[in-house]
Amino acid sequence: ATAIGDVIATQSIQKNAPLGTFGGGDACHLWFTSGDLSGVKLGGSATLENYIDVRHAVSVNPETKGTATIVNPFHNQRTLYITYMVTPDPANQLCNRGRIVVPPSIDVTLDT
Repeated sequence: ATAIGDVIATQSIQKNAPLGTFGGGDACHLWFTSGDLSGVKLGGSATLENYIDVRHAVSVNPETKGTATIVNPFHNQRTLYITYMVTPDPANQLCNRGRIVVPPSIDVTLDT
């Protein structure tokens, strides 16, 4: 943390830097702390759970499966970043695998 503070202290930052745009707009959905799933549709066994006071998680039963559909609110393509975390199965301490499925009708490029 000290090294990060040193970098910030040595960088010149404009106090009133002009803000740019993201072309035709952008959307950000960080529901981990807010629990607001606007723009995300859950299906199957996927449910939003609240834990550790103000933290949220989408839980999925691996046997009955679930889905989370991210809705693009724009009329053209956008870059999509997805982050996720898994918890180990208490029985064997192995993490369940996740799978991302993109319908064939959607043009997609994956950068891993």
